[in-house]
Amino acid sequence: MNSDLLKNAVGADNQDGELAAAREKALAMDSAEKILDAILSHPRAGELVRSTTCQDFFVLVHEIGPEDSLEILRLASDEQVISILDMACWHRDRANLAAFDKWMGLLAKAEPRRLARLIREDETGSLALWLYNSASIALPEEDEDISNLPGDYFTIDGAFFVSVLPRPQETETQFDERTALMREILSRVADQDFDAYRAFLFHAAGVIPSQVEEEAYRLKTVRLAEQGFDPFEESIAIYTKIKKEDFFKAPQKKAPSREDLQQAGLVPYFSTHSPDMGLFGKALSLVKDSRQLMGLQSEFAVLCNKLIVADSIAIEGRANLNLVVKKAGGYLSLGLEDLAQNNAAKAADILRHYPLARIFGFGHGLALSLAFKARKWQANAWFAKQGLALTFWPEKEFAVLGGLFLPRPLFAQITTPGEAYRDFACLDDINRTQGILDKIIAIDSFMGLMDWDERWFALEGANAFNVLLTAFARHLMGLEPIPKGLSKNELVLFFGRLFSGRGKNRRISNRVKGLFLRWVAKSSGKKEGEISELAGFALEDIFREIDEQYFAVDARHLEGRFVPHILTETDSKD
Repeated sequence: MNSDLLKNAVGADNQDGELAAAREKALAMDSAEKILDAILSHPRAGELVRSTTCQDFFVLVHEIGPEDSLEILRLASDEQVISILDMACWHRDRANLAAFDKWMGLLAKAEPRRLARLIREDETGSLALWLYNSASIALPEEDEDISNLPGDYFTIDGAFFVSVLPRPQETETQFDERTALMREILSRVADQDFDAYRAFLFHAAGVIPSQVEEEAYRLKTVRLAEQGFDPFEESIAIYTKIKKEDFFKAPQKKAPSREDLQQAGLVPYFSTHSPDMGLFGKALSLVKDSRQLMGLQSEFAVLCNKLIVADSIAIEGRANLNLVVKKAGGYLSLGLEDLAQNNAAKAADILRHYPLARIFGFGHGLALSLAFKARKWQANAWFAKQGLALTFWPEKEFAVLGGLFLPRPLFAQITTPGEAYRDFACLDDINRTQGILDKIIAIDSFMGLMDWDERWFALEGANAFNVLLTAFARHLMGLEPIPKGLSKNELVLFFGRLFSGRGKNRRISNRVKGLFLRWVAKSSGKKEGEISELAGFALEDIFREIDEQYFAVDARHLEGRFVPHILTETDSKD
């Protein structure tokens, strides 16, 4: 998506245009150092920071690095700081104590006065809950001998005594570091607001954890919802499958009014800027009405937020946020390709009239359909009934099945080194995966009709294709029909019979293909026409693959270990 397609509403009534331009320029910079320098060197640095959305502020702090963001934290608003605690210190409905440790320590360093104020105003009790779960707090009587207190207690004021509680699988060094951090946090708070410090410890000592955590989670959820982050239970609905026949039955959306846009407020910069968004980006460039464009911007940001919550993604900078943006844009493009027949003008019209969440649900539903088909087939597949693992399928086919069997189906990048899987992003991804899945199902179907000696499957390196081709090779050369790989001479002889022609015209002969079909038909008890109809395309694909890899290779130079399509004697077990 070009950066000029989805811009913040610079001209909004309550927005300083110069500040908005400076903010967008800073956030668009390509390194954390440049962003930090641009913000801190601005004459209105505090306003610049506080004008940033909570989501962008969260990403910004992680992009710079929390430990290097103390100056930014000092300039932030209370709302931005609280949003960091809300986003970073909870995993669904459970407080993340280690994350609270980290951020309480950073806030104590950055601005202890603010931390003391937040503690004093801690209506939910989430900070007291953190302290309750992290330390034992004692308030001994004046005449009580403190040496009788169990554990290692320290005190800041001579009244309250604190002993840090150990955590599972924590080393002694980690425990000592956490104890020192706790002492530092409490000391800094006490120095800034002694009354707030004492009230904090008194409150924490009497916490009822189940009640406080439930209320803290509820209020945290409300705050995040106001920023566009719905609860997990609602966000997960983004993956609801929408069928094509149902898509256009939904009511069309109305163009957002000025009041709607003002109520939505600023839209996060980071979640609406990405270099390439496929058909979605092309269609968006055709939407010229500024109000519609700003409405789509807001929709897209909300869609990304739903994915962050539904996938439990910890946003720690632009890199993983870009993955969310890429996923959202990819499934939108995929859905639009199908709905608009890959026509950008038609796609733009769909964007104007139908919710992005609905388009996403339809696009993701195309991938879900493949996953459902694969799982339904596996339940009654021949290979599974034989007790064979997924690794019985060759590498490419295994990768495709592996992607489809994930909780969220992914596209297997067979030809892309270094990145095994990614989200589906276009119809070509769907079609390629569909073709490979259909081939697997077809091969499994007719192999299930054949009578196999189970010892074939015990040969080292055995998979569906090389077992099939090796058994045929033994048949073609009149060898004993036993589970055994080919010798070096037999391999050379087989490839000599397999190919006909010379040079670039050297290909597997139609005669051999016919013999293979006849052998499969005879072995399965079916007619050749039935096998051809059931799996002809799959068999042709196997032969095409062998053609492409070996047509230029002199059979005399073949080494069994470099020919995965055929089992050789070195693969066989004694």
